[in-house]
Amino acid sequence: MQANLSKFKELIDAAYKRHSSLNYLIASMFIREVPDPPTVLPQSVGKPGGGFVLEGGQLPASNVLTIRTVTPTNIGGTASVAGLSDINHHYPIESVCERIGSFLADRELVVLRDGLMKYSGKRFHTVSTGMLKASDVQEPMNWIYSNQYSADRLLIPLNQESNLFSEEQLLLYASNVHDHSKRFVARIGPLEVYWMNDLSNTALMFENFEMSFLHTPLKLKFDDEQKPTRLIFEVWCASAPTNEISAAIIEY
Repeated sequence: MQANLSKFKELIDAAYKRHSSLNYLIASMFIREVPDPPTVLPQSVGKPGGGFVLEGGQLPASNVLTIRTVTPTNIGGTASVAGLSDINHHYPIESVCERIGSFLADRELVVLRDGLMKYSGKRFHTVSTGMLKASDVQEPMNWIYSNQYSADRLLIPLNQESNLFSEEQLLLYASNVHDHSKRFVARIGPLEVYWMNDLSNTALMFENFEMSFLHTPLKLKFDDEQKPTRLIFEVWCASAPTNEISAAIIEY
């Protein structure tokens, strides 16, 4: 079994990549692998300013760039590998690795959620208690735009999908699903809407170019190198909006 540790890593990395939706939610240049558990993330304060002006015009004051101290989260866990071996074809290691990859992909979204819940700049409330409608996104979207950012992602609980879109609208967008993550729901204007399980009475709106996500490489070890019964895996992550005024929370 000890010789299989590298095989486990290869298969889990591949499954993790297949199941991950992170590249659809955050611009890939802001998803970075780091050697140690991340404890700082980039932060900016104030409206962007800067930008472009006509010749002879005066540039407005720019925002302040700094760092944010964060607490990393281990999204790993433990899986049973008792009885698995190269000759055990009744339950191949690929099955275990696929489930671990899916588990990690789900857990990284929890880190994304937690960063947004902690650092989003403003909370909004829906018109109807307990229900999220498409009309509820306009006010937070306008607020983010007023801060000179462009809201383009909306993360919603799966159980709110039917409130946002009629069956006809979902069918209209069905032809585009193959170009997106399996978590893609549809669009509301410029917003790409995605779902996740671990959201409760909350939706999260943000600009994908203003999110940061740092993570360590996947690390594996057996509980016992000679007769392993458990595979212990870890990935340390941290995430937050770079500027708090580029993200908003919608509560209902």
